[in-house]
Amino acid sequence: MLDYESIVPLYEQVAMQLREAILVGKYQVDKRIPTEEQLAKEYQVSRITVRRAVSELVEQGLVEKWQGKGTFVKSCRSGRQKYQDCFSLCEVCRQRGQATHAKLLHAGVVVVSHPEINQALGLAEGTPVVVIYRLRYIDGKPCVVEKSYYPTEYCFLIGEDLERRSIYEMLKKEKCIGVIAGEMEIELTRANEEVAQLLELEQNAPLLHVTFRNYGSDGSVLHICDQVGYPEGSPFIVR
Repeated sequence: MLDYESIVPLYEQVAMQLREAILVGKYQVDKRIPTEEQLAKEYQVSRITVRRAVSELVEQGLVEKWQGKGTFVKSCRSGRQKYQDCFSLCEVCRQRGQATHAKLLHAGVVVVSHPEINQALGLAEGTPVVVIYRLRYIDGKPCVVEKSYYPTEYCFLIGEDLERRSIYEMLKKEKCIGVIAGEMEIELTRANEEVAQLLELEQNAPLLHVTFRNYGSDGSVLHICDQVGYPEGSPFIVR
C-alpha cells in the first residue's frame, strides 16, 4: 500500500514495491511483469507514475523492456549486481577511523510471538527463527540496541563470534552470500528504561528507531532488523 502523504515520491514507492515483489519471487526471471495499465490500476496511480517507477528498475538493471512485448525481469546475474550493496556499521565506522564491537545479549532459535516477523521473513506463522540480540559499541561507547531475525538456515551464526566480527563481512567473505540493501523505516523515539540503561542515557532521551529488511544475493530475505539508538554524534547509514 502506498503512503500518499509521504515525502517519498509515489513513483519511488511503486518502484520499491515492484523491486520487493521481484526479489521475493512474485515476478519470475525472464517473465513479463504487468502492463503499465494494470500496475496503475493496482497501485491507484497514473500511468506516468508507473512509467517512471519502471524506468527506475530499468536503470538498476532489474528489468528490461522488449520492444512490442512488454517489460521482463532480468536474471540475477545481469540485474542484482547493480543493486546497492549493503554496508555494515562496522564497515562505515572503519572508514571513519572508529573502532566497533558488540556485547551479545542473546542468540538462539525461537518461535516469536509477533506473526509480522515471520511474514516479513517470508515464513509461515509459528516457524522458528534465529534471533540475535546485541548492544553495539562505537569507540567504546554504547550506540545501538539491535535485534535481528534470520531464517533458520542461518543458525550457524549462533556459533560465531558475534561480539568482535561483522556478520555481513562474515557472510560475504566466508559464505559468499551477498547482502543487498532493502526497505528501511526511520522514526524518532525515546529511550525506555531498558534501552536507557543499556545505552547509558537518561530515560526518554531522544533516539532513532530504525527497522529494515535486507536480502541475500539470491533474492531471498536475509534478515529483518530492529535498532534503537544512534544518539547525537553517532554515525548513521543512509541508503
